[in-house]
Order: sequence, then structure tokens, then C-alpha cells
Amino acid sequence: MKYLLTLLFFSSLFCRGAEFQVDGRQGLPVIRKDGVPVSARMVYVSKTAQEIATVRPQWSDFTLRFSILKSCDNAALHLRFFSLAFQRKPEEIRFSRIEVRDVTTGRTVKRYRFDGEKIDPDISFWCTGKWKNGKKMPIPATISNHPAPGIPGGTLRIASPGDPSGKLGEFHLILYGIPVEKNRDYVVLCRARADREQNLTSSLYHQTAVPQALTYPGTTLRTQVKLAAESGIHFVTFPIDNLWPDADGNSDYSVLDRICRIILKENPKAQLIPRIDLRTPPEWWKKRYPGEMMKFTSGGNGGYPSISSLRYRRDAAEVLRGAIRYCEKNFPDNMAGYHPTGGNTHEWFYYRSQRRILSGYDEATRRAWRKYLTEKYKTADALQRAWQQPDISPENAEIPSPAYRQKERQNSLLSPRQDAPLIDFHFFLQKEMADTVLTMARTVREETGKRRLCILFYGYLSEFSAIANSPACSGHYALRRVLASPDVDLLAGPISYLDRQLGGGSTTMTAADSILLAGKLWLNEDDTSTHTAYRNGNRAPGWKNGAMTLTESLFLLRRNLAFATFHGFGIWWMDLFGAGWFSDPELWKLMRETDSLDAEMRDQQIPIVPQVAEIVDETSLLYLSPAGFRRNYNSAVSYPLIKNGRAARARTGASTGQYLLDDLLAGKVRSELNIITSAWALTGQQRRQLRATAKHTPTFWCWAPGWLDLSTGQFSTGTVEQTTGFQVRQLENESFAIRPTPAGIQFGLAPAGSGKMEETGNPVLSPVPQEGDLVLAEYRSGAPAILLRPGRVPALFCGTTAVPPELYRAFAAYAGVHLYTDRPAYVQRRGNYLSICAPEDGLYEINPGENCKTVDLQNGKTVGTNSKFHLSLKKGECRILKRIEIRP
Repeated sequence: MKYLLTLLFFSSLFCRGAEFQVDGRQGLPVIRKDGVPVSARMVYVSKTAQEIATVRPQWSDFTLRFSILKSCDNAALHLRFFSLAFQRKPEEIRFSRIEVRDVTTGRTVKRYRFDGEKIDPDISFWCTGKWKNGKKMPIPATISNHPAPGIPGGTLRIASPGDPSGKLGEFHLILYGIPVEKNRDYVVLCRARADREQNLTSSLYHQTAVPQALTYPGTTLRTQVKLAAESGIHFVTFPIDNLWPDADGNSDYSVLDRICRIILKENPKAQLIPRIDLRTPPEWWKKRYPGEMMKFTSGGNGGYPSISSLRYRRDAAEVLRGAIRYCEKNFPDNMAGYHPTGGNTHEWFYYRSQRRILSGYDEATRRAWRKYLTEKYKTADALQRAWQQPDISPENAEIPSPAYRQKERQNSLLSPRQDAPLIDFHFFLQKEMADTVLTMARTVREETGKRRLCILFYGYLSEFSAIANSPACSGHYALRRVLASPDVDLLAGPISYLDRQLGGGSTTMTAADSILLAGKLWLNEDDTSTHTAYRNGNRAPGWKNGAMTLTESLFLLRRNLAFATFHGFGIWWMDLFGAGWFSDPELWKLMRETDSLDAEMRDQQIPIVPQVAEIVDETSLLYLSPAGFRRNYNSAVSYPLIKNGRAARARTGASTGQYLLDDLLAGKVRSELNIITSAWALTGQQRRQLRATAKHTPTFWCWAPGWLDLSTGQFSTGTVEQTTGFQVRQLENESFAIRPTPAGIQFGLAPAGSGKMEETGNPVLSPVPQEGDLVLAEYRSGAPAILLRPGRVPALFCGTTAVPPELYRAFAAYAGVHLYTDRPAYVQRRGNYLSICAPEDGLYEINPGENCKTVDLQNGKTVGTNSKFHLSLKKGECRILKRIEIRP
């Protein structure tokens, strides 16, 4: 400890410039710059250079400019157009000129020919297609040379029959044979026409199996950095890769340096947070240390190292350390923090863990596994008793086999008596991932002291709750341990992809409100596919739920900004692929429009107290049985209940927060209603604590609370009753399908119910009615499925995981939670402010409470005076309102 404190002291001496810290006092974390609270709004700009041009119905010229970061004698220019997924009619584009010039010398380095019967051999094309019967189907398209009156040399004609399915992607015209030199600029001179006006995006690659970008960021990066600065957003985060040294130990920081200088040229006040890619070591490393690479059941590794590899952790930390030192030496006045990334999609989850394939069969994981068992059990005798295997020892234990991990099991939860090896392995996977990310966080702290921010992707508890081989395979379920680290300042993740569409709820991937209670800041990554993404033809990953018009973009982004502001989260707008998703100045008006509200809530430390608390328990999720090939417990239990259920819970008409179970048990959650989504595996003390909370706060019990007694390792209906106060009985041969009773329909349930749902799990529990209880829904057998227990503090037990969406709102109203709308809506509340987002078109009656007038902050108009009022809202429209108390 003395050494570490000394190291931190001297590290802080080498870090000059402003000091950035997260101050997490009172559960309201804020970023402070030299002690002064600042906005946690940021912009993410991609280092991928995509130049954009408009092709019009009349012949017109346009140019594309590229700055080269790496020499290549056969570069390939990709021109992308047609946006086929949204254009179903036949169309064509013609080019009469594509010529590449060296800007400095003016010399033409490549000119493509469009005469003759055959097309230029350096011209090709590729189309993204749809999948059918496991195969990607090509898009029919024709490419040919055509003569044209008045155009010597002819034209290149690309014709598409359209996309009747509406599911296809872009057309790539690929032009090979371009020689380029490092640190030189080139311009592509084009003349073209199209049947309809559309945008064309372009990139220059070294065309390998995985194309490698050859250019520095260009116009889109510069534009968005400048727009952000004009809107008061100075935090700029950007990705940087290829920082690993070569086999001789030499590192190249030229790309990092160039990107920093490009950003600072547009905004000298920029506060830089490089996202440093540590995912995959270079080829020399992989060949030198084959035992440190991960291993799938198939034997492959996808080029990824083992998360358990101590060598990978050390070497990756040194790569991070080198990058930090370079930045602090060359840009000390502009560095704000560092964001080390690794694992699948940079987000620190095990590579390909969202699929059925299993990993963990490499030597590094085996070593770590045996070390873990030695530390946990100490002796072979203790391990043998726990696993009920007489010949096992920590020194010879193997990774659980794929067949064992994926076998069909009777219960939806793993049994400590029958599945102890797999339960241990689930907890081991979390420890290994947490060890790795905390190694990177500690490196940031060692190099910068407490003067720079450390950001990590981690903790996607809800989003990963239903992945194929159980949530444990992600490695994201050691959130509490990561939160306990003093080296971590901010955790981040994308807005959930489940419910981000127009009219959706903008929920987070995790128990983000508990992250705040731990004194850390949560950052929402807003990679909304805006109307500019639609116009430019690049909408992944949200092409099904993005915007197609400016109005839709404004609706989505205003909702997301309001959500972050009302919860005290940070947010960055992310131009994911460098295609200019946030290059429209109209979008940045939203930042300025909501800046004063963000500042007021931040500076005045307005408390965050959601009315409804959604409770998730990471330990319980580690006991979820992996999906068998016949029984898919993920889709039957965690998908409808946790992952998908967030959408319905967000539409109650009251403000909702997402918390960890241990915060509720510690008395840190101050809600009017608790929805217990996943408290399946509990100790005796946890059961008593949870039962005590239900005596003073209305509680919505989901599925099987307390079903697994961690103290004895047994499943029991008795422990469910100890947890909830509801006596239950276990049903056999019953699905989760339910139908409402007349009392349930009167309570607010839809008459149809979920009678067609064939999914089931084990247990299927039926609550036993007591005098005064109301059965709101029944299973197909007629046994009670949903039971309401009235009283001063009402409670509800829902045995099915197929919770009727309307039940959350109906019970909230019954429990006395103030609902601000007369119909389902996405509502946030903080202090005297409300945010209302409409799931559908219509007239919404707003009930702000008594003795107040209500002002619409968007136009400053009074919309209500001391009473309920109505707002006519479009689907996805978000209004931010202020309640002003009227004194008698």
C-alpha cells in the first residue's frame, strides 16, 4: 500500500493540465474539472474515414479527399450507395469519371476506364445480402460500360432491380489498384448522376480478408468535433488501435498523435479520452504465446487472447501504459481520461459468448481455474465433498465439458448439490473478467494518479440476462466487485438495443442507478441511427429502430438526453462508423436546449428518487441453467422477465430506476414500489431482509423469489414463502401460459392473456389464496398464477415469467404510486421536472399533482394550471415539463 501511494503521488506530478475526477458524494456523482462540476456530455468520433458526397439526377462533379496513414501499392476505394434496404424500385447510377490524384504533385495515380465491352479489371462490386437457409443471398445487380452522347470514354452503369424484401443492405463499388504513400493527401475526382438524389459514402482500404483502413479521419470527424464545441461539448472520445509493439518492442503512436492533433485543430479546448483497443495482440505475439490464446470447443480462437492469461494482462497493461505516457507527454493540457477496451466488441465480455459456441478450453484458463479452486477449497477433501467426486483435486480439475455445460437439466436454476462444478465455473468466469478489467483500471490510476478519468464497459446485467449459454458466459456479473474499486470512475454501455425505437423507453443495459449509489458515474452510449445514417446508407447496429427523418432523430435524441439528465447519467453521441451520424447542425441544438436543465440538476444536486425500483440480483443470474437444446430457460425465464420486461416496466406512467438487490437490502433504495425480477437464489439472511422491505413498501414478486436456499443448497417452496409471505405450490407439466380471471380483467389485465405461450421452466409456482386475496390470472390448468394481496402495504405474486405488460402499470396504480399519465407512457421525474415520452400517437392526460402550474420547457408556455391537462403527442415525442408550486 505504501508503494502504491508513493507511485500515485509521483504519477500525479507527471500529469499536467486540468484535473478530472468523479465526485460521488450523496449518490449523485459528477465530473469535476479542477474541483468545478462540469457536464458529462461527450461526443464520440470514429477514426474511420468515410467521406460523403451527394449524387444528383443531373450530371455533376464531386471530390473525395483522403489523408494516408499507411503506404499501400494496391489500395481499394469503396463507394457505397443505393441504400438498398430502403429502396425497393429499380434504379441506376452512372459514372463518367473516377480519377485519383496526388494533392501535392497534382499527378494522376489512377484513372478508371469505361470504354470497351469489358469493364476495367480493377473495378468490382459487392453487396450486403440477406440470410436464407443459413446462406447469404447475393443481390442481383449489373455493372457495365455504356456509351453516352457527348461523353468521350463512355460511362460506367450500375443497375439495381431494387429490393422488394426491404431487408438488404448497401452496394459497394470497389476500385482497386490505387498506389498511395504514407502522410500524403489524395483527391478522388468523380462525375456521376443517379435516378434519385442520394448520398454516397466512401473509404480507402488495404483489401485483405478483414479490410484495413488506410486513411486518417476526415471531414465527418472535423465537422462533429466543431459542432460539439459550438454546443459546449468539449469531452471528445475516439477509438485507437494497433498500439501493440512490434516483435522488436517498438510502438508506433503516429496515428494516435495525428488524430489528437486533428481534433485539437477543430477545438483547441477539447478534453480528450482515447478509447484504447486492447482486444487482440499482434500476430507475432499470438505465434510466440499460443497457449495464451483462448480456445473454443472447435479449437479455434478468433484471434482473441485468453482473458485468464496473466501474460496478456501484463502486456495489455503495458500497451495501455505506453499510450498514456505518450498522451501525457505530448498533450498534457488536453487529456481528461482513458478508456481501455477489450473482449468482444471492445466491451469486456467473452468473445462470441452471445452464441451457442463455448470457450475456456485453453491452457491459460485451465491454470487459472485450478488456482481458483485451490484458493476457494484449500484442500482436495473440501473440493471432493462440494462436488461429490471422490477423485477430484484442485490440481487435476478440468474445465467443465461442453456436454456437461449444455446438458438438459430438470430445473431452470442450477442445483448446488448436483451442479457444483458448473456453479463454481460460472463464478470463476466473472472473477477472471473482473480481474482483467481492474488490471487495466489500476494501470490508468498508476500512471495518472487521480487526475484523469478511467472509463470501462462493464455490468450489462439485464442486456446479457438471456444469452445462449447463460448470463454467466458473458463475464459481466461481478459488477459489485468492479464498483468497489477506487480505480474505476465511470462505467459505460450502449442504450439497450431492446427498446430504443421511436416510442421506446431508452432503458439501460444494467442496474445503472446502483452504479450511481456506489459513487461511480454511468455513461449511456447513444449510437442512435439518425436520419443522416439513413441518408448515407449505413445504419448498423440499429437499422431496425433508427430514424428516417430529422423529426424522428430529434424525438429519439431528446428522449435519450432527458433520460440521462433525469437519472444523472453521462452520455456521448456516437458516430459509430465515421459516417456523419451527428453531422447535422440541427441535432446539436438539442444539446444547447437542454444544457441549462442538465446544469441545474448537476449543480444543485437535485436528488434522484425513482418511484418504481426494478431490482436485479447478479448472484441469482449466475445460477440460471444454461440453455439446453430442448429446454431454453433463457427464453422462458430471463428473456421475458428481465431483458424484455424492461420495456413494459418503463411505460407505467411513473419514473423507474434499475437497482441491485444488495442496495435494496441495505436500505439505499427509496422507492414507492419494488419489482423483484430476479431474487431466486438467497441466503436465509437475505430472505429475512427482503421480507422486511415488503412490510413497508408495496412489492411485485416475480417468478420464484427465494426458491434456491443458498444456505442449504436446496430448492424449496417453504423458502419462497419465507421470502414473500405467499404460500406456493409447485405445478407439474404446466407452461407459463396464463389467462386472466374476471377479477383480473377488472383490475386492468387484457382479456387475451398469454394463452399461446408454450415456454415453460421449473419451477412453475402457483400462489395459494388466503382470505381477501384476489386471483388475477390462472394457468391453463386453472391453478392461480397471479395473486393480489390487498392491505395497507399491498403485494402481488406473479408465478409466470410471461408477465402481462399492463400488470406493472395496474399494480403501480393500485399500490398508490402517482401515475403522471392516463395511459402507458415513458415518464421520468426529478425534483420539479417531468419528462413524458409517448409510445404512440394520441391525446395524453397529464396529472402533475395538485397546487402547481406546469410549463413546457421547449417553448416556455404554460400547459397546465393547478389541474390535469392534455397534451397531443406524436409517437416518440418527448416533452420536458417543469412543475411550479402555487402557494394558496
